[in-house]
Amino acid sequence: MDAKMTMQIVDSPEKIDVLYENSPVWILSVKGNKAKVRFLETGKESEVPVNGLVTMH
Repeated sequence: MDAKMTMQIVDSPEKIDVLYENSPVWILSVKGNKAKVRFLETGKESEVPVNGLVTMH
């Protein structure tokens, strides 16, 4: 995914399921090509590259 798509997900009123390395995450913020995410299974927060994020269809 790219930074523009990531920002659209952050700004969306709908819940959009996103994965990072096959783990569900919640996008907290985006800065450039990095996103701060919370891993839903562990609650851990981390900064990850936006190109590693994928939406679940």
